[in-house]
Amino acid sequence: MLHFSLLTYRSAAAAFFAIGLLLVAACGKKDDFTLVPVSGKVLVGKSPLTRGTITFWPDAAKGNNVNKTPSATIQEDGTYKLTTGTTQGVKDGAPPGWYLVTISKGNAVATKDKKKTREPVFDPAFENHQKTTLKMEVKEGAPPGSYDLKVDDLANPSIRKR
Repeated sequence: MLHFSLLTYRSAAAAFFAIGLLLVAACGKKDDFTLVPVSGKVLVGKSPLTRGTITFWPDAAKGNNVNKTPSATIQEDGTYKLTTGTTQGVKDGAPPGWYLVTISKGNAVATKDKKKTREPVFDPAFENHQKTTLKMEVKEGAPPGSYDLKVDDLANPSIRKR
């Protein structure tokens, strides 16, 4: 019985040691991609989109097979700054490559004088990564304005982009 118990303890100790090594190796793992700063502005017609989310979905058809989906909250002035989840936490930027871009409006909000802001109207396909036609390439050294996005304002046909 003593021999069996000693063997059991040694096996358990070896198993815990092996698990510990795996955890240490996993914690020290670095991501195998670089992040490029990505910021821009979303316009619906001539007006900034004042709320919502923008998400970049890797476009495998154009060779982007990274397993990350950078996204950002759109600010009141229409600006956004992408972040990406990494093994070291959420970091600014996105891996280089081609992306399908989706934008969602978020919930309507009331202004300080209790009036609701005008609900922007754009192609609903832009909210679905399987239907969107919006595409962008993230690359090192892109000039300012490269990641700005303008979509038609379907509620105001006089200012639609041609």
